[in-house]
Amino acid sequence: MAFRFAESNADHNGIARTPIPGVTVVRETVPGAMQFAINRPLVALVLQGRKRVVMGDQTFEFGAGESLLITTDVPTVSEITTANAAAPYLSLIHISEPTRPERIS
Repeated sequence: MAFRFAESNADHNGIARTPIPGVTVVRETVPGAMQFAINRPLVALVLQGRKRVVMGDQTFEFGAGESLLITTDVPTVSEITTANAAAPYLSLIHISEPTRPERIS
């Protein structure tokens, strides 16, 4: 389902915004072509392909079925490492909008 949605809705950058607020499908066919500097909380689930994520001084590799949760403002950069036309990189991203705590009376 995500594959079909991305195929028909992705823009020229490989980003397909869904009707669900904050949820996006990312599609890319070329390794290294898409690099992101991440600057807000998000959850990413890799559906196909692989990516490398550098958070501060640590590096992580993620593949299909694995997820990433970014909760704080840590310098984070991600790069797609495995993708091609027959099996594009696909991930489902949910970006959380920061909320302010409210006082409970």
